[in-house]
Amino acid sequence: MPPAADPNLDIAALLLDLSEVYRPSPKFWGYKNASRSIRRHPVFLTDLADKDILKIPGVGPASLRVVREFLDAGESPTVDRIVGESGKAKEIEARRALRRNFLSAAMVRKVLSEPKRGAVRREEYFGDFQM
Repeated sequence: MPPAADPNLDIAALLLDLSEVYRPSPKFWGYKNASRSIRRHPVFLTDLADKDILKIPGVGPASLRVVREFLDAGESPTVDRIVGESGKAKEIEARRALRRNFLSAAMVRKVLSEPKRGAVRREEYFGDFQM
């Protein structure tokens, strides 16, 4: 994994894209909840087996397929195809721009566990990250 890579955030973004395609059906809420759970999960999905990923609240077989595609290839042809066929590609692209410059919980934990010289350590920080 490259130093700046945040697979949980990238996967969560793909699931949010899917949720927008299915708005306002029940699939919208399913993908949106799976996205939120993955974004908040404290461990990188690259470190988990499929059976452990399925234990994450809101993640089912359809979400796992997107996760597996991303972990295997760095993209999801399924999401690309569904978004392309939906007619909502421009709207979804605009929403993607609003999701930049954020970190997943797993990345926050990684950043805090590897303090740099002169940086505030986790034990010294008493603020709230507003995640």
